[in-house]
Amino acid sequence: MRCKSTLSIFLSAVITASAAPAKASLASSVSTEGRLYTDEYSRTALSWPYSRASVHFQGSSWVTAVLEDSGFDTHNLPAAISFSAGTVRDYEAEREGGLLKLTLRNLDPARAWTAVMTKVDESDDGEVLLHRFEIHEHGSFLDALPLVATDRKLEVIGDSIAVGYGNLGNLEDRTMSDICFPHGCGGKPCQITDASQSFAALVGNQLQAAVHVTAWSASGMTNAHFGAVPTIPNVGEFYEWYDGKRRGPAYDFDAFTPQVIVQAAGLNDFRVSKPAPDIHVWSSVYIQFLKKLTVLYPGVRIIMLQYPASALQAIAGHESELWLDTPAQYAQYDSYMRQTSAAAQAAGLSNIVYHKLDEGTGSEVRQHGCVGHPSIAGHKAMAVELIHLLQQLMGWDHVPHHHPSVSA
Repeated sequence: MRCKSTLSIFLSAVITASAAPAKASLASSVSTEGRLYTDEYSRTALSWPYSRASVHFQGSSWVTAVLEDSGFDTHNLPAAISFSAGTVRDYEAEREGGLLKLTLRNLDPARAWTAVMTKVDESDDGEVLLHRFEIHEHGSFLDALPLVATDRKLEVIGDSIAVGYGNLGNLEDRTMSDICFPHGCGGKPCQITDASQSFAALVGNQLQAAVHVTAWSASGMTNAHFGAVPTIPNVGEFYEWYDGKRRGPAYDFDAFTPQVIVQAAGLNDFRVSKPAPDIHVWSSVYIQFLKKLTVLYPGVRIIMLQYPASALQAIAGHESELWLDTPAQYAQYDSYMRQTSAAAQAAGLSNIVYHKLDEGTGSEVRQHGCVGHPSIAGHKAMAVELIHLLQQLMGWDHVPHHHPSVSA
């Protein structure tokens, strides 16, 4: 585990209990999931979407996640961090001595609990630096429960759609100004994205597979459209990082060995004003990335995922929210994906499976969230199709998702 028992000693001079004398978590009571690393101050850094940490305990009516105070707006914390134990989801936030404490209360001390903290926003929207979990001194930490019930491992690589960007909006019953571009948020958190409701997270939860979501909004294979914005990395660049801001070490590819990868990046290279990249350049970059993944993870199956045309059509009254401006741009994307799939097979990459989401799924995805992105309903539709595909491809049968680490 990444959380170390020495943390309580390191900060003992500045920590006071929020409700009663506290006991700090040990590594054996904490489970994690995602591209995490431990920095020089023994803090666990959660940067990528849907990165998670959980703690298992009993005998305490409260649990606190102790974080570095990285400048998060406490009013808007739900837009960055989810923290829950069973059905208890509303947490208190307080600042203290350079730390940020998130506390869940009114837990039944007579039972065991698993509290789960999840980073629910973008890769580069601020790190979550976890020092430890705390409970009442009369409580006890239990051996960690895994966050999933199997040894299945899935990675989803992509852009804002894979992140889940804008999935809390729904243009069919809410206006853009109310949800997607709030003005002061009316006293409510300015939250439009929940990475735990992305298609990647939904697939992982349903199949009880550990999931790494390695995705970055606006990124593409070559970033043809976004070349003038150097702060946006392309897929090959961000795949090397532990942390969205490159503050951590280079990623250790031995830390997580996916059995299957959904490679969903590439759509952004065909967006709006600039011409699409040369097919030979784009296809070469794509295939080199597939080869890299194949070498890094021998035996891995890789799904080249293509979004359907129906998913990118505008809802009446919201034509300005088209993700691609013209049918010709989608035609280029479609053609490049098909040609690259054939080239990958010709190059001997027999582990590659090309899959274009069904147009019927695309019609469901078109229940747009914010700025032409899928709503939660759309992500659920994509997840259903991908679950069927993974069941066929990997033999991953359905596993009841009411696992103790989630429901307790």
